[in-house]
Amino acid sequence: MISIDGAARVPYTEKVRRALLYKRIAFELQEPTCNEDYQRWNPKSGMLPVLHVGDEVIEDSTQILFALDARYPDPPLLAPDPMVASQQRQLEDW
Repeated sequence: MISIDGAARVPYTEKVRRALLYKRIAFELQEPTCNEDYQRWNPKSGMLPVLHVGDEVIEDSTQILFALDARYPDPPLLAPDPMVASQQRQLEDW
């Protein structure tokens, strides 16, 4: 099962949620209810969102999108044209 830990109204959580919907991947969204949730869900930095895929925890919305595309390539999040895909990555980093 895949789950996202993050506040629904935060753009980074929404970005991950939309990617999962686009790829038609079932998931659960768990929103923080107290400050301790942030540190408990992401002991490294306390930053959300984090994605749980089985026992693996992936942090940072950009890294989550790359991991989703690697595991679930269809439909792709990036264009098939390498130049366009490179521009998409640059825009994401910006």
